[in-house]
Amino acid sequence: MEQELEALDARVAARAAQRARWLLAAGLEVDPALRLLPGDPPEPWLADVTLEPAVLVARVHDASRRELVRAYVHEHAGLQARLATLEALVPVQTEALARARGELVEGRAPLEDVLTLLRANLALELEVLALRVRREQSVWELAALLECTPESVVVAGAR
Repeated sequence: MEQELEALDARVAARAAQRARWLLAAGLEVDPALRLLPGDPPEPWLADVTLEPAVLVARVHDASRRELVRAYVHEHAGLQARLATLEALVPVQTEALARARGELVEGRAPLEDVLTLLRANLALELEVLALRVRREQSVWELAALLECTPESVVVAGAR
């Protein structure tokens, strides 16, 4: 059991390092999970909104840049839909993990089942984080294309 826990700790550390690399690649200087203490509010993400392409395209005069704006808005919509689906699964998966832990303590579930659920939970959380980071990055890229701030892209393009 000690070896399994050590292996699991190593995997968690590797995923945390992967997460930090994704955040650094996205232009975020420090992993937000390492900055937060229990009870602190979550890191500020840009608002979860659906962008309106017509409003954002109207801000661009060059036809080739308009296609880029449409592409970013389309990508944002896809990321938003995938993120909403996965974020709805997080509480369900967390509850299943808690239930399995309780069954493990009571001797009704094997450790392998709990570890499998834990790995699945971590993978889901990492995927959600990767999608959030990519969505933020696409808004920042769209803001650079429109020569404005990311917050104004979200406010101006919100449906």
